[in-house]
Amino acid sequence: MRRVRSKAVFLPVSAMVVLGLSCQGGAAVVQGMGFDAERSGFVSLPPGLGAAGNTGVGGGDDFAGEILRKLTVGLSSSLFYNSNVAAGLGNTANAANPVGGDVVSMLSSNVGWSLVTSSWSVALNANGTYGKNFNESAFDQQSYGVGGTAAYRGGRFNASLNLNHTVNEGPNFLFGGVLRNLGYSIGLSGSYVLSPKTDLVSSLAFSWNQPDGDFGSIANRLVNVSAMWRYSSLLRCGPGLSFGNASGDLQPTRTTVGPTLSADYKLSSKVSLNGRVGLDFVNFGGVRSDPAFSTMINGAYQFNTRRGMSLSLSRGVLADGFLVDSFNEMTALNVSLNQKVGRSLTAAVGFGYQQSDFLTSSDAGPRPGLDMYTGNVSLALPLLGNQASAMVFIRYMDMVLSLIHISEPTRQA
Repeated sequence: MRRVRSKAVFLPVSAMVVLGLSCQGGAAVVQGMGFDAERSGFVSLPPGLGAAGNTGVGGGDDFAGEILRKLTVGLSSSLFYNSNVAAGLGNTANAANPVGGDVVSMLSSNVGWSLVTSSWSVALNANGTYGKNFNESAFDQQSYGVGGTAAYRGGRFNASLNLNHTVNEGPNFLFGGVLRNLGYSIGLSGSYVLSPKTDLVSSLAFSWNQPDGDFGSIANRLVNVSAMWRYSSLLRCGPGLSFGNASGDLQPTRTTVGPTLSADYKLSSKVSLNGRVGLDFVNFGGVRSDPAFSTMINGAYQFNTRRGMSLSLSRGVLADGFLVDSFNEMTALNVSLNQKVGRSLTAAVGFGYQQSDFLTSSDAGPRPGLDMYTGNVSLALPLLGNQASAMVFIRYMDMVLSLIHISEPTRQA
């Protein structure tokens, strides 16, 4: 496998200033772009403006009324200025006529239904978003999706299932263009208590993205099995084994297998930390290559009732739907801090960093690597008894595109 690394320049910055109103409650949470099984490659919307919910409807004592009481409906709208609506994609394609800023209006809706019993919990949801640029209509965004989750908790055995289907149209970083993409994801997890000190934990994640045009479909799969030892009532940790598979229309299959180490720490609702690190032994189209590291860490700390913070770090490899024989080695870090201001206002500040290096085993010209930096500041005010909220949101994004490459030769056993 040929590893392509970057450290050079390019790409313009993008700033976004948002004024919005949404029918939903809760505190503001800064959202970043990270690596996960459901990532579509589209620019994430400001939190609270891309989805909304928590307005219940229905009533009565009959069965239909009971169903309606568990239904939530939400609506949000926003008007904002984006200094670079193409986020570099349009500039790269047409440097002689670069795309600038524009005013964007956005409307989002969400419908959800949930049911909770002593052993089961089920939730279904549907959502849609439409963003219209006043001048740069080629970079309009629209998306819609449906999904559902089901969880079972009984005795020694717990299990959960998550299904999602999304359709996104607009600028896409994962594929490097403006396109329509169908996304599917499945997540399955379970745990079994072997003894008072030992739990057996397993998870399966599968995602598939099918873009239009000349881009190739990609599929990514990951299975992990771990034996978790309870060191105390707060901490459990243990070894495991992971199996990974990344493939696409434009590349051979990349398979991985290797040991992992997982840990979960939770101190009531004040502190929580869970993560997994792994060493992956890689087989690339039938040829063994250099080992790689994978990481997934999520943490949260609630300082007090008015202040909290969260952190996430991930590292993994996705098949690349843009270039033949190419894989995206992605590392993402996101940090956010939220603070209550006065009686009602909630302020949030966040930082995100994402690095994409590209791996290839052929002599084809590799994609330039990409370093992306994001900064977010928001101020939210609840309205109508937490059934709605008004928000001011500012996002700054800067991208550094690789122009210099250093190739490492393939290592074979």
